[in-house]
Amino acid sequence: MPAHGPTILADFRVKESDRQNFETHWEKMAKFGSPTRTFLSRRLPGTQVLRRMYDDTAPLAISRLANALHGLMINPQTRWFALRTMDEPLNENDNVRAWLDDVVSRMLRLFASPEFGFNTQSHEALLDIVTFGTAGMILNEEPRKIRFQTRSLTELYLGENESGQVDRVYRKFPLTPREAVQKFGAKAPRHAKENLNIPSKADGVFDTDDYLHAVFPREDADVTKIDGAN
Repeated sequence: MPAHGPTILADFRVKESDRQNFETHWEKMAKFGSPTRTFLSRRLPGTQVLRRMYDDTAPLAISRLANALHGLMINPQTRWFALRTMDEPLNENDNVRAWLDDVVSRMLRLFASPEFGFNTQSHEALLDIVTFGTAGMILNEEPRKIRFQTRSLTELYLGENESGQVDRVYRKFPLTPREAVQKFGAKAPRHAKENLNIPSKADGVFDTDDYLHAVFPREDADVTKIDGAN
């Protein structure tokens, strides 16, 4: 798919329309299993979300399964993954194995660090997987570190290729003018920079604009090259 704004937006509109039936089902599941999630409307902060819930059977079961998956799959107290090279003879080399083991240790320290947020955010992702069958996590690149962040499925729209594999992800999310300038700096939209310190008429509450983040395969890259353009 080309990096062409109108093409990206048109494809997103199709995915947005295709997801509407799922949203109705997800909203019902959220009301009784994950009441902090919503799909059909934007909820004001502090809105009562437990009015339709009979008891805590569903959310308790969801939480317990997510906890079990977290403990069994990505327990921070265990070495829950290992690295190997694609060249099998290299895997028998003691120096290579020592190097790979050191890399695993470094990665595990990163995942376990509260500064990077992997453990808390992966648990949020597991709650969504248990409840809705899918989840989305992004990596925010910050100076000298990355930060994991599980995003609500209300923001995410998926596209598949001819093999049924997800190869396009769209994220539609709101930002205030201040947040937009913080995120995009000089590349923030002009109206965001102009309205940076101008609140709306709603008692000083800043309006938000929707932004679209698109991730898709780059089809014009030359895979035989590793230069900056490819």
